[in-house]
Amino acid sequence: MWKRTISLSAIALLASAGQALIAQQPAPQPPVAQQPAPQQHEPARCSRLSPLSVWSQVDWLRLEISGGRIAVTTTRCGQTRVATEPAEGSQRRQTLTVDSQPGVLLTTFELCDERATLKLQIDARKQLTITRQGVTGSGLPEVQYIQPQSGPVQLVIGGDQPRKFTAPSLWHLLLVEAEASRKHLEPLLTQIQPSWRLPQQLAEIEAALAAQAGTEVSAQRRQWQTWVDQLSDDSFARRSEADRSLRSTGQSVLAFLRQLDAATLDLEQRRRIRGILATVADPGSDSPERVAAWLADDKRVWLALLASGPADQRLAAARHLSKMSGRSVSFDPAASADQRAEQLVQLQALLADQ
Repeated sequence: MWKRTISLSAIALLASAGQALIAQQPAPQPPVAQQPAPQQHEPARCSRLSPLSVWSQVDWLRLEISGGRIAVTTTRCGQTRVATEPAEGSQRRQTLTVDSQPGVLLTTFELCDERATLKLQIDARKQLTITRQGVTGSGLPEVQYIQPQSGPVQLVIGGDQPRKFTAPSLWHLLLVEAEASRKHLEPLLTQIQPSWRLPQQLAEIEAALAAQAGTEVSAQRRQWQTWVDQLSDDSFARRSEADRSLRSTGQSVLAFLRQLDAATLDLEQRRRIRGILATVADPGSDSPERVAAWLADDKRVWLALLASGPADQRLAAARHLSKMSGRSVSFDPAASADQRAEQLVQLQALLADQ
């Protein structure tokens, strides 16, 4: 904040001059339009809310899943802190601190009860981390979800000898690593944002995927990859044409571009892809149909569908894998769970080479 200071000696001089100084002043001039002052951060403020979820009670902040990643957006500048009052007879409390700085939204959310402390943080590197620490005697393992600014996400379970699961996005993690994610990660996300209704969303995504079974998606992805390759072509005209082609595809290409490994791209490709993501990106929350559209060519997802869900869904997954691999996939969706598990091992080995 700008500050104006006047020395005591200057104040004394003005006082001694009195009316003589005023008489010498020119006639008042019309007011001059002032340039807007540089935007300043609002001061930190704190408010207390009811015991409901903090995220559902503030209309200036959004927590959503977009493009398979957890995202926080705000309409405020500066730092704000809110907290919930524990209900009678409960130890559950929540605090949320948001500091909107140029280019980054520093966020810390903490939920504590008698069993554990759950924390969500977004740091200066734009990495989002969710951590649960159980209190002594609770029997709860330590759980951590790590989502960097770009690239794969990771689920880590346990402390001394942790189990680690890596996936291209949150949806991949919940679908492909279903057992670990639904036992350890899904409950944490539900505590943070109950309105996501994750079990229902996952069921709707699986149904939307089953509805796409048998469609030709591999050729489309190959075309997208060709355009990405051409972004580094020696010809400026060909680079520009590939850029326009990717942009014309619209929303459906965004998840494909986000999953590309930046280490495999040159500077020109990374620059153009950032531009496409910035101008074409839809900031809205993921819908089951949108998620299914960009997971439809992922063999890991379809293999996961073979292991779960109703028999007709498993049959649809087998049919789609046959379409993608160009060969008949031998799988009995009506077999017992143990038999299906054995078939899955064989299929994973078969499809890994393709």
